[in-house]
Amino acid sequence: MAPSPISSAICGYIEAKHPAPALYPDEAFCRGRALCLEEYADTTLALAGGLGIFRPIFFSITKGEAPDLETARETWATKLPPVFDYLEGALGENEFFVGDALSIADISITCCLMQVSLVAETPLDKWPRFAAHFERMQARPSIAGPFAQADKAVRKGLPERIDLT
Repeated sequence: MAPSPISSAICGYIEAKHPAPALYPDEAFCRGRALCLEEYADTTLALAGGLGIFRPIFFSITKGEAPDLETARETWATKLPPVFDYLEGALGENEFFVGDALSIADISITCCLMQVSLVAETPLDKWPRFAAHFERMQARPSIAGPFAQADKAVRKGLPERIDLT
């Protein structure tokens, strides 16, 4: 799955049309950090999770083929741990990735990981702060509702999430 070159543009448009609550911080450093983390999610996390796990599992199933578990397991074991290490460090002891409020960084990172969690178990025990952030984000109604709809659609083709460990 290639990153959508327009996803950031769409988010910027929505922010301009509906500036409150703001998803892009006003303070320059925080805004730059949010944009950097959004880009990291859209590229590094999305590519590893999308191409390495979601596509080999779900796309194969939708084509009537067996899921490519070798690729998915290799991605979970080798490609995602450094990404999670980085995100655990970037989050630090904070509730949110940037400042003290929800931002585009939190949403982008969560959405990319939620794509993986549609098809596979996502044990994040090695990254406790990142795991706690992911759990908090999943509980937000604005995220939980759309995820439940996507999960329902995926469960039609894939009744259970796959354990990649």
